[in-house]
Amino acid sequence: MKNIQSYADLHLHSIYSDGELSPKKLINNANKNHVKVISITDHNMLFNSDERMNLFNFCEKYGIELIDGIEISTMHNGISVHILGYSKKFNPTENFNYEINYMHSHYIARGKKILKKMADMGYPIEMNEVLQKGATYAHRNIIAQTAKEKFGGEYSEWLKITVPEDDFFISAVKAIKYLHESNAVAILAHPGSLIRRNDYKTTIKIVEDLFQAGLDGVEAFSPDNLSTEAKNLMDIIRKKYDCIVTGGTDYHNESGRNKIGQYGLSEKEYINFIARL
Repeated sequence: MKNIQSYADLHLHSIYSDGELSPKKLINNANKNHVKVISITDHNMLFNSDERMNLFNFCEKYGIELIDGIEISTMHNGISVHILGYSKKFNPTENFNYEINYMHSHYIARGKKILKKMADMGYPIEMNEVLQKGATYAHRNIIAQTAKEKFGGEYSEWLKITVPEDDFFISAVKAIKYLHESNAVAILAHPGSLIRRNDYKTTIKIVEDLFQAGLDGVEAFSPDNLSTEAKNLMDIIRKKYDCIVTGGTDYHNESGRNKIGQYGLSEKEYINFIARL
């Protein structure tokens, strides 16, 4: 466990995607943990202008700075890659919005299939029961959480109920392009997870491809980057590329492996980050 409290935690998830807390509860917890800067990087969604302003004002009450953020689910040569986007103020293009809405429609379609499968197993849940929690779309995590609350059992067991999936994620290269066009930088999320799910050599190739495509930086400080291979990769990236360095907890819930602020940037590292945003 990292004992040093971070000044900035730039990787948090709310109920709007696969987290368990509302954005305001995230902000409350960040304040309790003395975190000064946060970014709510929900999967494949941005807050609308009214929601964004409301959250900025709420953060201001606690003296917390809020950075616009998103985590985009992408594919690169058949491999799942998560790309974080950060901006002082997103200006999403038509292409960006189209891709996000396209993914949402497929999440909903997949969610309906999962709910039908669960109903056939004797565990009926209506789509409105899932979405009333505040989620933007019916992702597997919120379905599993709804099932746990309605029928009991372990969250991890409900999460195992899956259906065959279509490949509806945007390519990583296209995501980088659309983020740049939307006034945002593109950051490779938790590279250590790529090593864990694939291998070191494959991850190196993905990193090289994405920097060639315009990737701006890497999430260097993450609970997924603790292995020796991941630390070696971070050293290589930071020596080879003049890139933006970010960090965050990848927080989803209080019962998870990490707390808000456990991973992230120091004040000095944050100053370097914001200067390049």
